[in-house]
Amino acid sequence: MLAVFAEFKTNIRKERQMDGIAKAKAKGTKFGRRPAPTPEVVASIKAMRNGDELIVPEIMKKTSLSKPTVYRALAAP
Repeated sequence: MLAVFAEFKTNIRKERQMDGIAKAKAKGTKFGRRPAPTPEVVASIKAMRNGDELIVPEIMKKTSLSKPTVYRALAAP
């Protein structure tokens, strides 16, 4: 009997979650991982660092990317 109630509660919780996701998508919320920087963005980051000799915080402000993303782009071959 307890298993029936637990399953019922799980189904209700799942329905509420799906309703919340549907409402968020209707508002325009994006789900999932952020897209990785394109090769063009990586090239521009490298150009800013080498050509303009900008420091990482300045590159972060110009590109609106996080510090790890900028460092990964600089380390990319």
